[in-house]
Order: sequence, then structure tokens, then C-alpha cells
Amino acid sequence: MGQIGALGSNSVLQKHCETVIQPIVDEDNINLICDIALYHECSILGPHCTSFLLSHLEAISVTPSFGYLNDKGMLIFYLIL
Repeated sequence: MGQIGALGSNSVLQKHCETVIQPIVDEDNINLICDIALYHECSILGPHCTSFLLSHLEAISVTPSFGYLNDKGMLIFYLIL
């Protein structure tokens, strides 16, 4: 059946994917990952994005991701969670 079949339901698969994605979050892709987390209502990746934003805010503030997060209102959303 393979690894995907063994994971079972979509919710289990989603949680597995969130766990796999967590380590690749960085200052350059935080905007994309945050969008994905919000769109899919990720219970693992969403809080990870919030934590990452708070702990790396200074580094993120000088990247194009910061402008994107700020323009979309996502920065405020994540900081108030």
C-alpha cells in the first residue's frame, strides 16, 4: 500500500505533511508557508509559523517576505494569535 496508504485519513496525512514541512521554514519562505498554514487550517504548522515569526522577526523584517506578510495583513494576524 505504500507510505501514504499506511497513513490513513486526510487528517493524519495533513498532520504528517505539516510535521515534514516544519523544519524547512525559514526567513525566505515564511510567507508561502504561512499562506499554506492559514489556507489549510494547519494545527501544527500554524503555531510553528507564529513561533518562528516571533523568534526571527528581526531577520524576517529585512526580507521580501516581511513586505508580503505585512501587505497581506498576515503579520498582524500571526502576532495576535
